[in-house]
Amino acid sequence: MKRIKCLHSWLLFAWLLFVVLFFIACAQGNSDTNKQFDSDMYTDTDADSDSDTDSDSDSDADSDSDSDADSDSDSDTDSDSDSDTDSDSDSDTDSDSDTDSDSDSDTDSDSDSDTDSDSDSDSDSDTDTDTDSDADSDTDSDADSDTDTDAASDIGSDADTDTQTDTGSALDTDPNTSPGVETRVSGEYFKMGDMRLINNRWGSDELGCAPFDSQRVFINSDRTFGWEFNRGTCGGDKAKPDYPEVEFGMHPFGIGSSFETTPPFSSTSLLPMQIKDIQSASVKVDNLSIQLSSAMAWNLNFEMWFSQRHPVDDPNPGTYAELMAFWGWETGRWECDVTGNVSAGDSNYNLCHQSDNWAGGWRYYQFRVSDGPRNGYSGRVDVKVFLDWLVNNAGFSRDLWVTRFEVGSEIDDNTAGRVTLNNITFEVNGQSRSPQFAAQ
Repeated sequence: MKRIKCLHSWLLFAWLLFVVLFFIACAQGNSDTNKQFDSDMYTDTDADSDSDTDSDSDSDADSDSDSDADSDSDSDTDSDSDSDTDSDSDSDTDSDSDTDSDSDSDTDSDSDSDTDSDSDSDSDSDTDTDTDSDADSDTDSDADSDTDTDAASDIGSDADTDTQTDTGSALDTDPNTSPGVETRVSGEYFKMGDMRLINNRWGSDELGCAPFDSQRVFINSDRTFGWEFNRGTCGGDKAKPDYPEVEFGMHPFGIGSSFETTPPFSSTSLLPMQIKDIQSASVKVDNLSIQLSSAMAWNLNFEMWFSQRHPVDDPNPGTYAELMAFWGWETGRWECDVTGNVSAGDSNYNLCHQSDNWAGGWRYYQFRVSDGPRNGYSGRVDVKVFLDWLVNNAGFSRDLWVTRFEVGSEIDDNTAGRVTLNNITFEVNGQSRSPQFAAQ
């Protein structure tokens, strides 16, 4: 019995010892856990307190810390999008480096509230970062939009610059001619930019005389150009000459007129033009020369035509006048029967003949260079001076249309020879046109 009681006592003692040891072990475990918790809390509190120490001790330091956080956010949006912790770590690191000198003494006092403060600060930093990212996106969109607008504006400008003044006439759209060509076909021409070299033999064609190949126009490989002729006895009585020429503009007779001997469209956008719209006009001739093997009836000249209405817009434009300025002519040509003089460019010209009912019923003015006749001409003709003379001395209306300028030679019976020209430039209102050729 004693042994049983003794065993019970030992069992009770062992159970009590187990309970005590169990509680001791539990207590030890809780103590370690609390120590770890306290250590973590102390660490976080220390970091937070450093940041908060600035807040509590100096409001200016807080402002600096916010500014640093925003700066990090703006400079690298990708960093914030990856992890807020990284951004906070950067911010805390900056804050620690600024505040280590005075934060330690107050760290413990504010540690609990500091944790909340850090959490709010992190949230604000994230929000700022997102806003900056949106701003960058907007900037890119605006830049693209502005670029497209500017490009469209430039294209329109360019389009407006290329547009030429519309004279109301159809223009010659044939391609320019290459050098090294000729034609003997009556009425054919070579396009040379804004002018035409025309094999005009209207007199021979109308009279039905002279061989078909008696006249040709040509452009040499060196880009000089001209015409060659050999007209026999046709009975024209100096009233129906041929007129190989360089034409700038178009004829004044009306499309389809029986007087039409050149193309029914202008060679240039500069003519036709009304006298009132012409501020300057000139022709510059470079080494125009004539060599004659038979010199019965000929001349070398500049010519200008006028109509009352636009020669394309009106089917009956009303051919009004023809003005010619001779540089060369045959010996014994009719004597001058009127007087008057004009200084037009590099030469002086005398009025020689005038008629109010010439050929088909238009007015006619013939001037001759004062030191002629010549076998060629080089120089500038001031066409505007002739226009002013006609307005002031012949009563021309400024509403009349100047339809074309020409440089050529009238060739009549029993005359043979050759004309060559190095270059020619027509100018109207400051815009000049010289021969243009296609590639050889």
